[in-house]
Amino acid sequence: MWSKDGHPVEKKRSINNQMQLHPVRYEDGGNYTCAVEGHEDRPSPAMILNVQYPPRNTLVSITFSMETLEGAIVTLTCSSDANPPVEIYTWFKVGESTPVGSGQQYNITNFSSEDGGQYYCEARNEHGAYNSTAVSITVTDAVASEWNVTYEQLHICAVEGSSVDMSCSYTYPRDRILEKVFWTIINSRDPPDLIQDEKYKERIRTDCGDRKSGSCTLNLKGVKREDAVMYYCRIVTNGTTYGTFLGKPGVTLYLTDLNVRGAQNAKEGDIVNLTCENTCPQRSSPSFMWSKDGHPVEKKKNINNQLQLHPVRYEDGGSYTCAVKGHEDLPSPAMILNVQYSPKETNVSLSSSGQLVEGNTLGYITTLEGASVTLTCSSDANPPVENYNWFKVGESTPVGSGQQYNITDIRNEDGGQYYCEAKNEVGADNSSVVLLHVTSGGRGTVMYALIAGAAGVGVALLCGAVWMRHRNGNKETRREDVDGHQYANTGFQRSLQSIASAPASAEAAGGAEDVPQYSTIQPHGSR
Repeated sequence: MWSKDGHPVEKKRSINNQMQLHPVRYEDGGNYTCAVEGHEDRPSPAMILNVQYPPRNTLVSITFSMETLEGAIVTLTCSSDANPPVEIYTWFKVGESTPVGSGQQYNITNFSSEDGGQYYCEARNEHGAYNSTAVSITVTDAVASEWNVTYEQLHICAVEGSSVDMSCSYTYPRDRILEKVFWTIINSRDPPDLIQDEKYKERIRTDCGDRKSGSCTLNLKGVKREDAVMYYCRIVTNGTTYGTFLGKPGVTLYLTDLNVRGAQNAKEGDIVNLTCENTCPQRSSPSFMWSKDGHPVEKKKNINNQLQLHPVRYEDGGSYTCAVKGHEDLPSPAMILNVQYSPKETNVSLSSSGQLVEGNTLGYITTLEGASVTLTCSSDANPPVENYNWFKVGESTPVGSGQQYNITDIRNEDGGQYYCEAKNEVGADNSSVVLLHVTSGGRGTVMYALIAGAAGVGVALLCGAVWMRHRNGNKETRREDVDGHQYANTGFQRSLQSIASAPASAEAAGGAEDVPQYSTIQPHGSR
């Protein structure tokens, strides 16, 4: 049989020679003995079970009435049941973010209207804490209801170095004369004017109107870390009794750092959210502005403290910062968003005998058999293109790979339509088709022989070539008999240099619809 503090323990908790406390409760603490059933008068020596528990049944008592006159002394006492005993008592006033006192008792001397409100205590030991129910204390002074201070904002969040504005409006008893209104950070009976504080006086400006407006504003520049405190509006009248009032709770100023958080790498089409991370309480969170590469981002993408890129586009890649609206000159550190995308704007350029024709403009090149042609593929991609493949229309397999495709000693069968494929890890893109036209040598050999063999005629033909180049471009070289004279329908390369370097048997490419240009050849003997 088991006993606690000399009283039998319910049998359902006693099994054989064991006492089971599952779970143990705070009231289970005490002196335990056991004895053989029927011989309870001969118990074992006692064992003390010490059950520790956090505070409970925490209460506040008041030494004065719940309604009190101004100038009285009010004492609040906190009591709580705990094991081990309560180590820390903390006092709070409803509506204020920081404790108003500590210790088992909280004394309010010279009680005034601004001290009225709801108070509660927190009791804490090593196992936890427990709050009391709040108790209300009101002031019965007839003029108390005529004092009032309200703030435009009770919570303001700013970044270091910025400026903030605070504003209060106030009322006071009609039979008083207003002497002064000012801002202070000291919650006391006779707080100093903030403008007299060495740490503030060079950085603040106040505007309390003409005293009839019932409002007062404070502008604080170059905000520092130590400025993150509560600011109060203080009213002073000519009354010798109850002639002042401190508006509580005041305006709480918070300081925050800004950082951009989000995916730093994304693929085009992904959903990307960038967050302007800050430590501002939600109730004081300011509006944020976003910039990319130093330029503002359109507002429709900016929701609260998030920049939404739905979906992200390749042009969204860049350096992002966020800032509190109105203080864009104090941005967060930059975050680089790297947007990966498949190849775009894939183009082919062609070159032959030093001449270059862009594939995305003309899209073709005409060359002679035996010449060399180089096709070059270019593309915009992130990450850069890993593989280039070359295709000829009508063939099922690639004809080459690499950014350049070279055709040497070109033949007529090499002519046709070509395009390239650019590929990276994100995707692939094909260029437009370009046409390679190959022509063979022929009667043009006679033409070049005449140029080489008759100096006088060569000069005449060369000058004619320049004139015809500007009119008709390339023409097929051939001879015709017209009215008993020898004529040559001449075609030339794109520059004089190419004419000089072309083989004597070359035949330049030309369209069948071109109108021939003729030069009369009249050889003369030497003089």
